[in-house]
Amino acid sequence: MNSHSDVVDALVSAGADVNTPAHNGQSPLKAACTADQTNCIKLLAAAGADVNYQDMDGHSLVYSMALDNRPLAIRLLVNAAAGEHCLVSVYSLSPTCIF
Repeated sequence: MNSHSDVVDALVSAGADVNTPAHNGQSPLKAACTADQTNCIKLLAAAGADVNYQDMDGHSLVYSMALDNRPLAIRLLVNAAAGEHCLVSVYSLSPTCIF
């Protein structure tokens, strides 16, 4: 194993649940987005990771990545939604309201 994406690929291939949050409530997809792990984001999304997952504050991944100024992660998440409604926040806050 040489990279995070190799580990993600191995776990997904072994049947790991890509939506099981860590003890702190963070989803694997949010962890990948926060760490700028582009390949991991793509692998997790392709494996069915929930792009509309909300954190304990009710914020979606897109909203959280907008707060963190991570435009690449936002693009990958929106592309992964592929026509689905991409939730912004439980409070109906759009990522554009923070700019």
